[in-house]
Amino acid sequence: MQEYKAICFFDLDGTVLNEKSQVDNEVITAISQLKKNDVLPLIATGRSIVEVEHIMKQIGIDSIVALNGQFIQMQEKTIYEDALPISVIERFIEFSNDLGMGMCFYNAHDYWAYQVTENMKHAYQTINALPPREASDLYKEKAVHLLLAITNEPEKDKLYHEAFPELNFFRNQRYSIDIVSSENDKGSGVNRLLDYLGHKDIPTFAFGDGANDVPLLKAVTHGIAMGNGVEETKAVAEYITGKNTEGGLVQALKHFDLL
Repeated sequence: MQEYKAICFFDLDGTVLNEKSQVDNEVITAISQLKKNDVLPLIATGRSIVEVEHIMKQIGIDSIVALNGQFIQMQEKTIYEDALPISVIERFIEFSNDLGMGMCFYNAHDYWAYQVTENMKHAYQTINALPPREASDLYKEKAVHLLLAITNEPEKDKLYHEAFPELNFFRNQRYSIDIVSSENDKGSGVNRLLDYLGHKDIPTFAFGDGANDVPLLKAVTHGIAMGNGVEETKAVAEYITGKNTEGGLVQALKHFDLL
């Protein structure tokens, strides 16, 4: 196995991606240079592989902590996955229906909606994406690694935590909440991947902006928050760089002499 000088974990939305959910050329060049400098770049995202595989190819990264730590892939090998129990899913469907929330289901290679709503369409517009297809009972046939609740009422978030202590909830957008097992988050995914690689003795860096990036930044040697990040992420960061739309990612890589 190749020896690396450092490992970098990159969030995508609000970090690697710009406001159009695209990758700027300077970021592509920077990641290419990292590899030449014997730095291993990896992705740590709340998204599924099927949503981001085109981005992975574009930036030349083949390994990922996906779905907030629920699924980990090193090159083409799955090294960890954790499907949510159907009993928990069905309890949450009933709970979400009572509160009038929309819901989507994700695994590494597919995603679908319980019922497509106008709020759901709007939520996906904010990340420059189309809503998934409607397939309410597909969770009975396919593994579900992550639930996405569509709700723009953050004042009710406490209700979810109280009703489902076995789950982790990350509100990363005004209109939606990522839901995974309480045993998993981006930080646990990083630790599992580092255990697999056997490289826990080298410096590790993480770059993120959202609430689900808090455990990511805590899991590495050097946590970097984007200037556009939420306050709770900035609070745990060693370094706060510029915004994702203003070259903040490359700025941080240069600050730590990775480029």
